[in-house]
Amino acid sequence: MRPFFRQKLAGLQEDRALDFPAVLLIPRKLNEFETKPHTGSFSERKLKTAYVDFDPGALLPVTPGSEAFLGSVVRDLAGVKPAHQDIWLHPASSLQLLRDSQCRSIVLLSDYAGSGKQIINYARALARNPTIRSWRSGRLIKIHAVAFAASEIAVHNVSRDKYVDSFSFEMLAPSFSSSGWSEMERQIIDRLCKEYALPNRKNQAYGFMGSRGVFATDSTVPNNLPVILRQTGGGWLPFFDERVMPSDLLDKIVGYSPRARRDIILAESGQPRLLESMNLVDRSREQVSLLMILGLASRRGRSLASIAGALRLSAEEAHSLVAFLQSSALLDDRNRATPLGLQELAMAKRKPRKSVAMLEPSFDAYYPESLR
Repeated sequence: MRPFFRQKLAGLQEDRALDFPAVLLIPRKLNEFETKPHTGSFSERKLKTAYVDFDPGALLPVTPGSEAFLGSVVRDLAGVKPAHQDIWLHPASSLQLLRDSQCRSIVLLSDYAGSGKQIINYARALARNPTIRSWRSGRLIKIHAVAFAASEIAVHNVSRDKYVDSFSFEMLAPSFSSSGWSEMERQIIDRLCKEYALPNRKNQAYGFMGSRGVFATDSTVPNNLPVILRQTGGGWLPFFDERVMPSDLLDKIVGYSPRARRDIILAESGQPRLLESMNLVDRSREQVSLLMILGLASRRGRSLASIAGALRLSAEEAHSLVAFLQSSALLDDRNRATPLGLQELAMAKRKPRKSVAMLEPSFDAYYPESLR
């Protein structure tokens, strides 16, 4: 993940994809911050406001894994303490320092967005600040979110929130629905999660808010994983004890990423003949991915996130392939196959022709009788 954030932020800097200076912040649950004394009414106090009720750059009493990892990325870019910078501003920068530096962007960094709720709540807490609200209304500052991985639900929620001006991520985190399991496999796993959840954890059988996530990294074990993977007690031995990745398990699964299962994806998309053709004709990885996208989009439009998740592509790879198909008039602006795209798909389904010479062996001399 560290290379991703460095490359992504360096790319934003080089491409001037956002306005600078930009302050780097790490979203956390608002109840983790120590609340400042407040003299307002009850209605004002129940929704926390950044730089009024809490300091976004405040340190936590106990350093958590993912925040500590992201903190090291921020430190590499913005230094160890607040100061006037032309590019990246430190998270502990005061509101006055942001004003003096003429800060133009707020960048929220997250290693994983499960539901997107934490990013959205943090962005709204920033936007509730009167000064930041004034800057936003004057188009002087924007709030951007960057995550290494995000679930399809998070992509939907964060991308549509009016307080987040842009959201980018590297990979779509898989869930039960995008994991590439067959319907029978999915039913068995559903039953397993529900049956073996401890009595006092039944409400978390499928993870936080039933999100059914199946993504974890060395720095974060999200609570949207099925509870059987992380519950303790009752003689149960979980994979992740107290939501921490054990070192022995990490050694076994480091670098693992599930592959897209063509058979299930194309069968569910109603394209079994395309699968037969793919098994008979050698094609490059890019050609296979393009045809898979056309197969997915043959019946209805697909979001970029769902395409990336189904084919196990990064967001950048999926965007590049979809952009190519759209520029070739094979997909429309809703990522749905056009008549030309369906025609290309029909041609790809054809089995290769088998040519037979129909000649009989002979030792007789052959003399051509005509030029044609």
